[in-house]
Amino acid sequence: MEEHIVIVTGFQGMDNDKNVTTLGRGGSDTTAAILGEALNADRIEIYTDVDGVMTADPRVVENAQVIDNINFDEVYQMAKDGAKVVDHKAVAIAKRANKPLILRTHSQKQKVHVSITMRQVRRIKKSTHCYCL
Repeated sequence: MEEHIVIVTGFQGMDNDKNVTTLGRGGSDTTAAILGEALNADRIEIYTDVDGVMTADPRVVENAQVIDNINFDEVYQMAKDGAKVVDHKAVAIAKRANKPLILRTHSQKQKVHVSITMRQVRRIKKSTHCYCL
């Protein structure tokens, strides 16, 4: 079976007059989720500049911890309430498509990545496959 890696500039789109525009905050996350659903990807991976879904903003709370177990509904609510780790629209699309949503960091200090699914979450090791960024 042949595998494909899809890489796109996720923050660009068109307005109603067909002018190229940016999608705004969360545009890349939402694009990844839409493409993951449309391409029937095995999973949707989003790369971010934060160290994962945390118990609090680490810039404000010194001992904030990475959350090990979380599901779509919990992440969706956190995003709606202002957490900027992933856009709420991307979470809703991934849930609708029943596609695991993998959050990965650019940071070298965080070696484990969080998987968000319908079920209780498990942490997964680094993958060599990326279906949608």
